[in-house]
Amino acid sequence: GRFSRGPRPFLPRRTPLAGSPYAAHMDQTGPIVLTIDGVDELLTGGRPGRPARPGVTPDGWDDVGAALGKPGVDRLVRMAHQQPKATVLLLRLTDPATSIPDVEEALRRWCHAKTLANRHTVRQVRSLGWRILGLCMIALAVILATAYALREPDLLGPAGPLRLLLSEAVVIAGWVALWRPLEMVLFDPVEPLYENRALRRILAMNWQVQQVRPSPLSADPA
Repeated sequence: GRFSRGPRPFLPRRTPLAGSPYAAHMDQTGPIVLTIDGVDELLTGGRPGRPARPGVTPDGWDDVGAALGKPGVDRLVRMAHQQPKATVLLLRLTDPATSIPDVEEALRRWCHAKTLANRHTVRQVRSLGWRILGLCMIALAVILATAYALREPDLLGPAGPLRLLLSEAVVIAGWVALWRPLEMVLFDPVEPLYENRALRRILAMNWQVQQVRPSPLSADPA
């Protein structure tokens, strides 16, 4: 026809170059790589501002987190979120004096403790949210009754523009007051529950530990 453009030419799908950081980042089934000095960096973090270790993790977050002084466990949880299909955890230890069983035990204990802490947080937040929500519902009933009285001519006489405006403002304030309790019950528990799912995946992964030499760029400045 007049507006026909004919068959579209075949365009091959663009794929990331093999070996590029973007290709490694897109491969969510690859291992999660965490490079630490020892137990101290795993749990408390290293010195902020040190140079990053280049080319270790697919998206560089382990390098960035290490440069920011983030604990290894925080970097690990974030990488577990970014690679939901990973089944292998590769721990790279740069301190030759670090005991491999001590690092594994410290990581395992932290995962279990963090899981229990998140569960406690969820129960506490939901319990407090339900109590506040109950009080807000009672307050909302009083507010709606007050707004009805302000609009009802049989109770206070004909309602003028100011009374109608005040009535609507009271109703809006009552509904807005419900938002924070609902947020506590519905949304605040999402983050700790999501983190617990990542922690369960980390514990179920195949852990591999390597002793590696620290590169000059990864050493802390004197």
